[in-house]
Amino acid sequence: MMPAEPTFVFVSDPKVWKEHVEVAREQGCSLASIRTVEENQEATELIMMKSSSVADNNFDFVFLGGILNPSGVISKSDVVNWVERGPAYWLWLDATPWTYENWKDGEPNSDEENSVVAIHQNDGTWANISPTSSFPALYRCSEDVAKREIP
Repeated sequence: MMPAEPTFVFVSDPKVWKEHVEVAREQGCSLASIRTVEENQEATELIMMKSSSVADNNFDFVFLGGILNPSGVISKSDVVNWVERGPAYWLWLDATPWTYENWKDGEPNSDEENSVVAIHQNDGTWANISPTSSFPALYRCSEDVAKREIP
């Protein structure tokens, strides 16, 4: 029997991006990568459903696991299967190939090395934002981990 596909988990507690990376790793998860339009739709629907039940729902973004030029925010050893690909590129922390994008018009709008990917909670488009902002995040976890509470 094949293991189940990892599932998305919405973590409503706002943290800076690196804290989410660490919590996800401690829980056996990763910040979410999005590989297809169907996964983006699934992520958007989950975020909209879960964020409507969050008491202090005054956030525009939810962190994903995408990062531009990881040096500066995390070390190369923090990225699974690090591949050097030139001066400016996006990658997923879990080493999922970067084959799908859903940037909002005008995004990405920065060449800052420390830029990370976030999904707009209301429409599922992406933006590049500062990793030092505090937002909820979308994790990708195995089904058994997804069933328990993640801090």
